[in-house]
Amino acid sequence: MINPLSQHHPYFFSLYRVCMMFIFRKRLSC
Repeated sequence: MINPLSQHHPYFFSLYRVCMMFIFRKRLSC
């Protein structure tokens, strides 16, 4: 079994980045 967390997948990285950007923009709007 391959652990997705052990390897750097572009999909997870982009999803994480989008999440962080969304939260960042939300905080700025407050």
